[in-house]
Amino acid sequence: IIFLMFALPIYLAYHFSDWLQNQYVSHWIEMMTTHAHTSFQWLNQVLYGDYGVLSLGIYSLVWALPVVVMIGISTAVIDQTQLKQFVVWSIEPTMRKVGLDGQDIIPVLEGFGCNAAAITQANSQCSACTKTSCMSIISFGSSCSYQIGATLSIFSAAQHSWLFAPYLLLVFAGGILHNKLWYRKQNSFHVTPPVYRNQLKWPSLKPLLKQIWGTIEMFLMQALPIFIGICIVVSLLALTPILTVISTIFTPLLYLLHIPDSMAPGILFSMIRKDGMLLFNFGNGAVLQSLSPASLLVLVFFSSTFSSCMVTVSMMAKHLGLKQGGAIIGKQMVTSIVLTLAIALLAGVLI
Repeated sequence: IIFLMFALPIYLAYHFSDWLQNQYVSHWIEMMTTHAHTSFQWLNQVLYGDYGVLSLGIYSLVWALPVVVMIGISTAVIDQTQLKQFVVWSIEPTMRKVGLDGQDIIPVLEGFGCNAAAITQANSQCSACTKTSCMSIISFGSSCSYQIGATLSIFSAAQHSWLFAPYLLLVFAGGILHNKLWYRKQNSFHVTPPVYRNQLKWPSLKPLLKQIWGTIEMFLMQALPIFIGICIVVSLLALTPILTVISTIFTPLLYLLHIPDSMAPGILFSMIRKDGMLLFNFGNGAVLQSLSPASLLVLVFFSSTFSSCMVTVSMMAKHLGLKQGGAIIGKQMVTSIVLTLAIALLAGVLI
């Protein structure tokens, strides 16, 4: 059920986005960037430049929105049919082996929609003994729908779509390993394993549509405007030396991985929003296509796991306090760097 809950929506979303981009969007963007220019250089940069609102921002709609819609439908169906309760009951033994309760699977799965919402759910739903480790695995291993849409776009632009499945497995496995490294102390479970007594039922149409629309509305009203704002800010910064200065933070790591430092802004802005990774798509994906599959996989893995987005970080600080929330992110950064170097070494891309 868990596999189908994500595999089928992502499969459908990918093929729709790929068709839409190849048939319409790529041609439209090429035509815009070639002919639709104004007499103001800064405005051309903001609208049609490498990080432009229209030249790059459109990818958020093309790739992220279909994923949000499909996963929103999937999670709503699972919820409204009461299959979620069956999943909690059946996965209890496995969850306890990784230091979590069966009930904790709900916020972990919610994280594949939105990490920030999952952190809030974990705060109210997880037991005291598993709350911190549940938030930690959400932050590291639950790829939100915006992140999934961005990575689908990146791998497609690089013409290595097949990398998506190993990428998703690496991120989630990395989250489990991260928890094993930092939260090795066996939790004392005080919650009695659930007994499954619920009957499956057909979903009611009105609550189902309301839940689906709530997911779509959150993307359109909250996520999309923030990404457009990121495009505007980065486009303006590209007119100054600031991005070059900022990129020096990640230059040593990128050098070790044989990745151009022009990718550094994508890493930086993925820390603000996970779909900030779409900035890797600049130049119609020319730089992405120049990377080897192994280097590309390592780059996207690092960008995904180095830190959760700022909204998720703020939620952890709100519920756990600044010190404990900051400690979770600090440990995540350490694990991400170590795993990135380890994967790069195994893949043969490390100097």
